[in-house]
Formats: sequence, C-alpha cells, structure tokens
Amino acid sequence: MAAALLLARDGHEVTVYERFAVAQPLGSGLMIQPTGLAVLQALGLGERLVAMAARHRAAVRAGGGHGRGGVGRALCGA
Repeated sequence: MAAALLLARDGHEVTVYERFAVAQPLGSGLMIQPTGLAVLQALGLGERLVAMAARHRAAVRAGGGHGRGGVGRALCGA
C-alpha cells in the first residue's frame, strides 16, 4: 500500500485490488509492524492510522499456540 501511495503521489494511476469481495469482522485485519508504521508515519498517515487502529495483544498460531514459541505470552505489553 505504501508503494501504491508513493506511485500515486508521483503521478501514476494506481489501482489496489482486494482479494475478498466483502470485508468480514474476523479475518480481515491488517497487522502493521513497527517498521511499517514508521514508513506510514513518514508518508503522513501515522495519526490517522493510529486513530482507527486496535492494539494487538497476542498472536494465535495455526497449531493453537499463542505468541512467541506457543507459550501464551502476549507479544506486546499493552
């Protein structure tokens, strides 16, 4: 998305496609790591993004474990 924004700002016509026809409440989240957030802040989107974001508390692995190493620890301290 950052690449699309930069290309559009440079005058290119950009279309971003979504894989799903309709966004659903579960499974349609987007997790942005600190480096990605820094890029979005540099693009002037940081405050807007943070205003509509939800803080991520823990990850659940496909095998049923939580967080790092499947030991049930939250990945952030919030």
